[in-house]
Amino acid sequence: MPKGRPKSQVAPCRFCSKQFKRQKHLQRHERTHTREKPYPCECGKDYARQDLLVRHQRLDHQIGTPASGSPPTPYDNVSPHLAPNDLTSCSTNMPSTQPMSESTVSNLTLPSTFQTVHSILDFQSTSGLDFLWDEAATTFDFLPSVFFNTNYPLSDLTDRAELHINPAPVPPAIDAYGTPQITPEIEVQPSRAPGIVFNDNDALLRRALVATSDAASSWLWTITTTTHSSLLHTVLSKAHILPKEFRLPSRHALSRYLESYFRAFDNHLPFVHRPTFSTKTAAPELVLSMAAVGALYRFEHPRGYLLYFAAKALVDDQIAQRSDHVVSHLTARSPEDRVARFSMTSPTIYIPKHTLQTIQALLVLLTMSSWADSPIVRDSMSMAGKLAMLVREAALSVDDERPDGLAWEAWVRNEERRRTLFVAYVLFNLQSIAFSVPPMVLSHEVVLCLPSTEIEWNAQTAAEWENLRLTNVGAFEERCFQETLSQVLAGKSVYEHKTVSAFGNYVLIHGCYQQIFFERQASGGFLPFHRSTLRPDVVRIFEGALRAWQNSWEATAESTLDPQSPKGPLGFNATALLRLAYIRLNSNLPPFRRFDDIEPSPIINMFANATSQAVERSVSVDRAILQCIHALSIPVRAGVAYVARTQVDWSIQHALCNLECALLLCNWLESVACAVESSGMATLREDEKEPLAALSSLVRETELMDDLLNIQDGYAVHFRRLAWCTTKLWAEIFSGGYVFEISHLVGTTLSDIADILEQRLLGGQIR
Repeated sequence: MPKGRPKSQVAPCRFCSKQFKRQKHLQRHERTHTREKPYPCECGKDYARQDLLVRHQRLDHQIGTPASGSPPTPYDNVSPHLAPNDLTSCSTNMPSTQPMSESTVSNLTLPSTFQTVHSILDFQSTSGLDFLWDEAATTFDFLPSVFFNTNYPLSDLTDRAELHINPAPVPPAIDAYGTPQITPEIEVQPSRAPGIVFNDNDALLRRALVATSDAASSWLWTITTTTHSSLLHTVLSKAHILPKEFRLPSRHALSRYLESYFRAFDNHLPFVHRPTFSTKTAAPELVLSMAAVGALYRFEHPRGYLLYFAAKALVDDQIAQRSDHVVSHLTARSPEDRVARFSMTSPTIYIPKHTLQTIQALLVLLTMSSWADSPIVRDSMSMAGKLAMLVREAALSVDDERPDGLAWEAWVRNEERRRTLFVAYVLFNLQSIAFSVPPMVLSHEVVLCLPSTEIEWNAQTAAEWENLRLTNVGAFEERCFQETLSQVLAGKSVYEHKTVSAFGNYVLIHGCYQQIFFERQASGGFLPFHRSTLRPDVVRIFEGALRAWQNSWEATAESTLDPQSPKGPLGFNATALLRLAYIRLNSNLPPFRRFDDIEPSPIINMFANATSQAVERSVSVDRAILQCIHALSIPVRAGVAYVARTQVDWSIQHALCNLECALLLCNWLESVACAVESSGMATLREDEKEPLAALSSLVRETELMDDLLNIQDGYAVHFRRLAWCTTKLWAEIFSGGYVFEISHLVGTTLSDIADILEQRLLGGQIR
């Protein structure tokens, strides 16, 4: 006779036809449609689930707690919920998946081995971290920065999470005529850090952000017959340096590729000014490089690689011509005949347009080569050296603060140059993350002001741009990158007088990560077989910096966790870097994560040979684990299968971050399992039990619920099973379509790790 209770067919959801394996899961899901709250409290509050009502009564009404002065019962030190394997030994007639009230638990006879445990982890009831995945908690998408302050216990903070899940309603804004204004935005704003107050300028900027329409239109990427003829002429004249197999695609194909570039790639790295961009006047190498990436986003990889090599040949030719020009000037007889320098005396630094577009083309090609197939990845380092040379010559280390009264055309030239140089800085940092090499440009070299907001950047005309600056006085003030980064690293607030743009926050988190990278390197953390741990005072300083950065992110109107938001994905991408910074700061895992080879054998060998040491458990590591769980909760809430088929529009840093999250979670769960095997559940801190319960609840919301629930498992086996399930989920997320090869490589790596963990579970192997 099969073990466990017999499975029954559960009807699909009446509203969205979603299928569930448990009737109670279907009922809980349908309440997200009906907003039904069938569990009332005497105080007047209603709840959608019974466990939330029980927790409310325990916290707010002290129901179920012993009276003051009464003698403690033998079960006072036991958590009001029990794990399924404990319930089996207590009552064979009670289903293990039913939530239990405190009165039910008090009537049970507990095994003597669990009577001394301070708190027993419950894998069936909900945790204080339910808002990580609960569909009804859509107002709490981002974990508040106070959760990452190690001065406060995590278990105490999660008990108060309900206060954030159900915020007080905000009255509608009133216009000058006394009419309530209904904001047409349907996206829920992320939670804000305590004490953040928005000024009038920020409120005006928010309304402008909502009212701004998509700047892209068909003329932006249309290749006319004249433009196609001009490109064809360039290709024919440069046929001797282009690949022999290259043929210029038709103008319709080029238009399709450019459309894909602007709709997908440009949103992640917006350094080409759309309103003034024209394919007629753009450099051929820039147009072909855009088309190369666009072809990849259309899943036409062979055509994309041909365009890549053609654009690369044109860029190399431009650099060679410039080198020949320098040689001719250096060998000239007249000492007055010197190489022309970029103008530094004008109100803004002037860079010739063709030079800037060559740098932009090289940026696009570097992005493509860094995350593409292995033979092209090997070219990315040499290409990075050329780019580093060009951006330094483009006045990367010169203050570019703009004076008041600048005309729109001059502002556009300066902002496009500024964004282009910052994107180069960002790409060098991403290469450092993926290839474990020092970045080509350091933070102290960047003497630029932070990029402006996307509202101002996307203004279509000079009149629209001037109107924005008149109606948002003070919202577009210049902020120096180095000065702002220094304030963040010191843990100071940078949003009090004026919030930072989404692009500015994105750049600042890269600056924070680079500091952590070099701090780790100075401590020997990147040496093989060396498992360094940063000094506690250093960790506290960087944790304060990351909290200060998060406060700035939360105060920014353009911040969002929705990758499809009309605000753009920069805010969403920045959160991946925040998680990565927490992991690199608090994790002592060896640097086995390299993507400059086609086979990630060091990562696989780390698990296959069981040679990896368990990650050290600490309060700071708890915060990094919490970031990992929150990263997994986003695709789980959206639907793992859905994200697997639609995440092609996600930035590459999410792939890098999710791999780090999976590796850290696996090693941390192994460390917890080993500790429980040797000393029992009493060895775990309350701050560790909260993430464990949240992660278990998160996996139960997926199709792997049956793989996780096994009442015959002990705690240690359950934790190892949890590691396998989470790795399998991440592998499934990267099993769908992909644009860049690195996403496929991350998916296959996680799939191989999941297979290794599964074989150990089936074979009863214990590390």
